[in-house]
Amino acid sequence: MQGNSPTTNHGSILNQNNRESVSYSIFAENLFQFGNLSITPGFRLENIWQSVNELVNRSSFQTGAPLKDETIYNFAPLFGLGVEYAFTPEVAAYANVSQSYRPPFFTQAVPVNPNTRVEGPLQEATTVNYEIGFKGEPVTWFTWDTSFFLVDTSDAIGSRAVNEGQITTVIENAGRAVVYGWDLFTELDFVGLADAVWNTDSPAMSGGKNPIAASRGSWVDRYGSFSAYTALTLQTGDFLSGPNVGKTPQYVSDYIVRLGVIYNWRDRLKLALMSNFNGSTYASDNNAENRFIPAYNVWDLMGEVKVWRDNVSLIAGVNNLFNANYYTRIRADGIDPSAPTNWYAGIKIEF
Repeated sequence: MQGNSPTTNHGSILNQNNRESVSYSIFAENLFQFGNLSITPGFRLENIWQSVNELVNRSSFQTGAPLKDETIYNFAPLFGLGVEYAFTPEVAAYANVSQSYRPPFFTQAVPVNPNTRVEGPLQEATTVNYEIGFKGEPVTWFTWDTSFFLVDTSDAIGSRAVNEGQITTVIENAGRAVVYGWDLFTELDFVGLADAVWNTDSPAMSGGKNPIAASRGSWVDRYGSFSAYTALTLQTGDFLSGPNVGKTPQYVSDYIVRLGVIYNWRDRLKLALMSNFNGSTYASDNNAENRFIPAYNVWDLMGEVKVWRDNVSLIAGVNNLFNANYYTRIRADGIDPSAPTNWYAGIKIEF
């Protein structure tokens, strides 16, 4: 709707349409155990119908184009396989191969923005994910997981910015793209570490034979855990075919780093301060300079306390704690700015 002022609630309707999506899937998997080796095959059958019925489109009326009334159906059989081998009870190796797909959304297949057009009929994108890694929990207060991954996408649905007298966003099947990299996760509980090193009454140090330790329990039981975690992703990617060969797929940054600290007292009180650092990237597959997204970082704070048994909890949090000014998407008509500092509170009920 277009009004006479930015704050009006009345004006001329520019675009009006009805959209509907219906989907269902059938999936199954099974774990086969052979001593230290476990194998988990699985499959998923995805079905999705999407329809759009345009009632008003000012730009189509001006050009004489008919209103859209379309329905598309996508079916995708997907398969996966996971393998894990435990060298010891504390250390294991794992590997996974899985398929996924992404159908074109109607905001892509039937764009209503006059500065956006579709290049040919869009096909669903298909992806094969490969991962191999190691994980371990050598002690109760330290966990680690590291892996290498490769994501191979065919018929990737993407966009590029072109100058056709004005800047236009072209949505298309951008070809085959490969993204690969390294993941690392670590979590260290400082209270658990101190308990194991300095608490002579802890069950760990007494070997479970000290009755005083058994009655007093560990420092974690008494005071709660205080953990710090790091989740690091280093990655890169390129188009191997299509109009953007050699370019980096849109929204693929060189790094993603998540850091945080979590306090947990007997699963009844939880407090967490979390951060997200994201490297610079592009909002178009042809890496147009006017679609560049600078690096940013944002912090969130959340808390939860159980007030009645394990069923009722109070939750609250603050998103974008330090009011960072950033954006993560760019469209044909401008950027999607991030939300400023905002908070929430509520009640969670579990049965």
